[in-house]
Amino acid sequence: MSEHLEFNSESETFEQKKLFRHRLYFALAFVLVLFSFLISRMVQLQWIDYDRYQGLAEGNRISVETLPPTRGKIYDRNHILLADNQPVYALKLIREKMDDIDAMQATTESILDNVSPEKIKK
Repeated sequence: MSEHLEFNSESETFEQKKLFRHRLYFALAFVLVLFSFLISRMVQLQWIDYDRYQGLAEGNRISVETLPPTRGKIYDRNHILLADNQPVYALKLIREKMDDIDAMQATTESILDNVSPEKIKK
């Protein structure tokens, strides 16, 4: 008894093609959904939320921080102070650009208490 198993190659091929087509459509739909999500996110970041992220980027790039100049005092080997930190201020007045020199001198004298009037006249 010889039994022959018969395979219908046409129907099997048709089913395989149908299954392949379904898988291809599913994969294509998945890729399209994924790309549409990526494109919508790109549109949101580039055009809708542009101002917000522009400000955040500028904040990351620029930061103003005031640091006091902390310099150490200089001592000799006997612990005698040689150099110390003291604030120094400079004030320049150009006589040619002043209208009333005497009024400016009086104002300067009232602001600078510990400076002699002779130094201000110089």
